[in-house]
Amino acid sequence: MHKYATESGIALTDVRISNFRSLGNVEMELGDLTVLIGSNDSGKTSFLDALFAAVGTGSKALGADDVRIMAGEAVAPKDRAIVIDVRIRAVDDDGSLADSFPEGSF
Repeated sequence: MHKYATESGIALTDVRISNFRSLGNVEMELGDLTVLIGSNDSGKTSFLDALFAAVGTGSKALGADDVRIMAGEAVAPKDRAIVIDVRIRAVDDDGSLADSFPEGSF
């Protein structure tokens, strides 16, 4: 079982990304500390950019250049959609995941 930092009262616990840049279909569970390791051009920055876009801290809006282009394609089909899902859970005072957010919280 993961323990999370308690300062914010929330934790990003799971991420799903599909059709974003080089990331075809990624599902990842996040702990309080998650380390991304990989060779150059393996998708680490794309993963972080997807998280930033999902929580509204990205440097730009997602556009056609962010849609994954598969092998043999010159451009991505217009109906291919980027999907970025994050699960945000409440964290209690001891760093464990809570079943609900405190009353009166946003």
